[in-house]
Amino acid sequence: MSVSFVQPSISPNDTTVTKVRSLVVSNTGLVASAVACNLYSWSITNGHSAVVYVKFYDKATAATSADVPEMTLAVQATSTSIIRGWDMPESFSAGLSVRAVTVFADNGTTAPATLPIVELEVCAIKTGN
Repeated sequence: MSVSFVQPSISPNDTTVTKVRSLVVSNTGLVASAVACNLYSWSITNGHSAVVYVKFYDKATAATSADVPEMTLAVQATSTSIIRGWDMPESFSAGLSVRAVTVFADNGTTAPATLPIVELEVCAIKTGN
């Protein structure tokens, strides 16, 4: 069985794809991009024994439980969520920050006992010619 992934078709307003990989995404925000960007793909591996909620924020600094996420993904226990090759990326006008917690609520603060491995492909958005 072969598996193939489609490389994202980058918008003319984007720069080169940057791959961000972190083993320490927890209830404290991780800054994946400190500038406006498009999110083209992700791979999130949850080794925790329960669902982990990975939250994406339109923010250039580390997100906290006081911030409201743009998107929340539920990654089932001991599983992986993979999205690659988006034709329509998610845009973040300020930047991209990510957190992982064990509750769905936007203000959740409990970090998973086993932190998820988060890999993202982002492109900074060009702001001029």
